[in-house]
Amino acid sequence: TPAPLSPGHPVRRSGGTHHAAPPPPAPPLLLSRSRTTSDADLVGSSSQQQQSSAPPPRVGPHKPRALARYRAHGGRPAFDVAWCDLGSRLFATAGGDRTCRLFATDRVEPLRIFVGHWGEVLKVAWHPNAHYLLTASVDKSLRLWDVRASGDGARCARILDGADAAFASVDLSPDGRYAAAADRDGKLHVWHLDSGRILAEADLGTGVEAVAFSRDSAAVATGGRDNAVKIWENTTTTNNGAGGLTPPPVPRHTFRTKATPVFDLTWTFGNLCIVSGPLLV
Repeated sequence: TPAPLSPGHPVRRSGGTHHAAPPPPAPPLLLSRSRTTSDADLVGSSSQQQQSSAPPPRVGPHKPRALARYRAHGGRPAFDVAWCDLGSRLFATAGGDRTCRLFATDRVEPLRIFVGHWGEVLKVAWHPNAHYLLTASVDKSLRLWDVRASGDGARCARILDGADAAFASVDLSPDGRYAAAADRDGKLHVWHLDSGRILAEADLGTGVEAVAFSRDSAAVATGGRDNAVKIWENTTTTNNGAGGLTPPPVPRHTFRTKATPVFDLTWTFGNLCIVSGPLLV
């Protein structure tokens, strides 16, 4: 059996020597842009090339290039990357080595490594006060990590469980009180962070890809492969944390696309929901 070819390795054939074409680069799994005024030109990406990158949107008239590359997870894929929005050049990654890692843009080595999940870490999100990171794993749990802790020892402040499947998306409410996550069985879960208690659950159907709190924390938007955006009212904000999603758990509003799955969504500071999906040609 011949040895595998490296990119550009010459191949001898009858009639001359040809060069094998290099393999195409792995597509990015996630893009995340810094939202702070001073760092608004920074974009982070993650991919199955076992690294995360921090490229600018444009470099003059040329194609974008990476300012730095971080081999974040010891040869395993980096599934997610999230910027800290409070003025610092910090970002966190979630990876296939079952860890979450905290980086600063002025160094290539991680500042913190958060270990505790039993399976691959698929998603990571910052708490609004930037003191905590929330991670979601295939082990069917969420973990809240204290980024201020240093040295050896556990930094996990809270474990949120109760799901029956791995998570597809996760978000924290802007008021810092709630966490929402959609699992791959099509269920939406809402937790109270202080108590770790599940406040509400709702059946979203199959193919959920995204979940996001509104800017006033009063609603949760979900989207997926059912070609729809659903808005769920979060009554915990008006019921002293004792409520949940509107009972019975049905969406307050449903917006259908023509034939396009919803892969991601976010809310603007004016509380408008922006949705993205695939480019259909």
